Amino acid sequence: MIFIIYKKRYIGKRYTGRANWPFITLSAKSTNIARTLQHELIHWAQIKELWILKFYWKYWRFHRKYGYRHNPFEIEAYRHAEEKDYLETRERFAWKKYHGEQFQGDAL
Repeated sequence: MIFIIYKKRYIGKRYTGRANWPFITLSAKSTNIARTLQHELIHWAQIKELWILKFYWKYWRFHRKYGYRHNPFEIEAYRHAEEKDYLETRERFAWKKYHGEQFQGDAL
């Protein structure tokens, strides 16, 4: 079960969405709520396949090694945030394809 929380302000300093199991928090500051929700649902799928602690451990390690923009979890989520049916066709551990890639595109 997913609980979605909607806030009027940014989450943290500048984020418009965040997936913290079992919650997805969305900000009214987002320019595209549907895209932001899809991005966070992709993180939700990553959390489900790695389990909670392993996901956050790997996310933290990738974040420290590559930074936010080049984190494989983020690259997958940004790249497919506009594909409505992506979660239905997504392969398990799809984020592994983006290991070592550079982020290209717009933030949410």
